[in-house]
Amino acid sequence: MRGARVILSERDFQRCAPQLSSNQINLALVRAEPQTDVTALAERLRMALPRDVEVLTRDEVLQSEVRHWVWETNYGLIFQAGVLVAVIVGTVIVYQVLASDVASLMPEYATLKAMGYGNQYLRQVMLEQSMLLALVAYAAGVVIALALYEFTAAGAQIPVRMTSTNLLLVLALTVAMCAGLGFGSGPQSLSRRSGGAVLRRCPSKSPHHWPGKT
Repeated sequence: MRGARVILSERDFQRCAPQLSSNQINLALVRAEPQTDVTALAERLRMALPRDVEVLTRDEVLQSEVRHWVWETNYGLIFQAGVLVAVIVGTVIVYQVLASDVASLMPEYATLKAMGYGNQYLRQVMLEQSMLLALVAYAAGVVIALALYEFTAAGAQIPVRMTSTNLLLVLALTVAMCAGLGFGSGPQSLSRRSGGAVLRRCPSKSPHHWPGKT
């Protein structure tokens, strides 16, 4: 197994690897005093120790672990593919919901156009609907994700947790996806779904000159 690490006590380590001397140091932890610049301390240790000794701060170790598991293992590729599939499926679902809503409210949209509301107002209405859909779906998704995290941590004994970075990233993707679809489902979509009806106010004020079929 490549890249695996196990932390053992000195007694267990000698039992698992009796061929290694107890005087041979493979890993050492340095505890810095409060208010110490750990980056500068690590640089000084690199200059003082031999070149075959790797000095890493806590943040550098975490970044190395994340890079290894996300980009160098199959698990990371599987999760990345899952995120891509989730975005595609979410896009299709949101588009279907917005398209169904537009189709069911076509007479109301036509009435608003006849009353003088412009394309910008209709685009704003659809954008607000898509944003509301995004926020409701995001809130429900966060609750379900937190429950799954707790279930996984308790069942597999793995300390997994939801970070603020993940929450913000998912929120940004959700808002961007729904905003793009809401903006795209604008007056052009209304015109395509209206069967060729002219969705504009007639310049004449006579009631005999309301929009008809083209």
